[in-house]
Amino acid sequence: MKEYKYDTFIPKKFMIGIDGGNAGFPSMKDKDGKWTNLSVFEKHCGYKPHLQRDARKEIDKALKQSVREIENAPTSGFKIVDFQKCIYSSDYFRDMFCVVLEDPRGWQISIEASVLQSLLESNGFNVKDGELVGIELMYCWPNNSMPFSVMIADDNAKKIQEETDKYVSMRESIEALKPSQIEVGKVYSSKTSKLSGHLYMYLGKHDIYSAEVQSRAVARGDYSHLDQFIERRDDISGKDKHVLYCIDSDRCDCWSLRNNEPGNSPYYVTSSLSKLFDTCESIDLVKYTMHNDNLKPCTFENIKEDMTRSAMFNMLDFSKTHISQADYQAIEDVFGYLHGYDFPEGALKALPFEDFGDGIFLQTENGIYNKTKTTWFNDFSYDAGVCKFKDFTITQYDDVNEYCYAVKKPRMRHEYAYSNSNEVYKKYKCSKNDNDRRAALKQMFEELKPMWKQFVFCNGNEVPPHQNIQLNRQDADY
Repeated sequence: MKEYKYDTFIPKKFMIGIDGGNAGFPSMKDKDGKWTNLSVFEKHCGYKPHLQRDARKEIDKALKQSVREIENAPTSGFKIVDFQKCIYSSDYFRDMFCVVLEDPRGWQISIEASVLQSLLESNGFNVKDGELVGIELMYCWPNNSMPFSVMIADDNAKKIQEETDKYVSMRESIEALKPSQIEVGKVYSSKTSKLSGHLYMYLGKHDIYSAEVQSRAVARGDYSHLDQFIERRDDISGKDKHVLYCIDSDRCDCWSLRNNEPGNSPYYVTSSLSKLFDTCESIDLVKYTMHNDNLKPCTFENIKEDMTRSAMFNMLDFSKTHISQADYQAIEDVFGYLHGYDFPEGALKALPFEDFGDGIFLQTENGIYNKTKTTWFNDFSYDAGVCKFKDFTITQYDDVNEYCYAVKKPRMRHEYAYSNSNEVYKKYKCSKNDNDRRAALKQMFEELKPMWKQFVFCNGNEVPPHQNIQLNRQDADY
């Protein structure tokens, strides 16, 4: 489907919802075929802009004329009614300086004061008895934070309206595949839905576990909190959800990979397949690689195998948790990247977790250090002897005098942070050169031989290293 080239929509028709105080709030069908600001519209006038499910409510709506379909034709006669006022109860307008205009067709609207300023500049501040003289206005929907606005009905506005109409007509002419037509293992695309612009393989229905659900399960030792998270609208966890794999995901921003963002997250989860796709694609999957292994093609078999080793799709069997040797590459990717290395593939391999180093607890049987103490007045320090440590984490020091990796006492994530030199067990000095940094981490690894808790899925597979290191994080909030 051809991309829409303008930054605003001007439909040929829209719906206006009018409340008891004669305030009107407009809505149009957006590029996805959905009504704009539907919840605000319903809260404002008491009805949805389309047919009500409740027959009595639909009759009541018709009798009260609370919702009307309006031709978005150039209209003159708009009047300025009030300054510094907003007639809507919506957070959209909370921090905006608004004014009130009266539409000659019988309702009032609030718009940004800056829009009125632009209108007045265009008509030479020609106002008579509050009426904006010499200009005709049309309703528009800009691609910004404003729910709607008005603009002068000049030739450019009329051209945009024609393009909006063509775009909407083209969208409505495309027939979406029914959910019953979408088959496991096949690749689909869309020209109109929120998944447009990318290729998705359908993987069927699966149980989903968010990163927070898994982290809390580790802290608690069970999944007694799962139902609570399934009910939350801001959490991806759920039973029998449809799972799609975006075989050409952008994978460019490690922060959004876990947010179920269309086109960015490798896995996309949804409760419904309705109106998501319109085309079944025939493509060579060998041309695309897995998000966490660029040597593996995006075949159905490889994706399914990845799912068996992902905390996003599997519960943990805590009876099988054991202590094992930590994986060096996972340690380097987490601690090395956070302290200056180039962006590695660790962020992708850690899905569904973030690759933070905060709160990660490692273990060692070789933890020996020289402990020092300071006097009460901190006027000098003295050697307190050789001591042992077991739990540790890794951090970094970077000041004028030295750059090094420090092995130190671990602190739980979200725990109050304070600086205490007695928490540092050992330092591994290096320059800021990447190779020197890696050498310092390697030396630390060989000397301490770090260990971690190795978690195991209920299907018997061990949790892969980059996910497993994140499960070794302790959080003060859990």
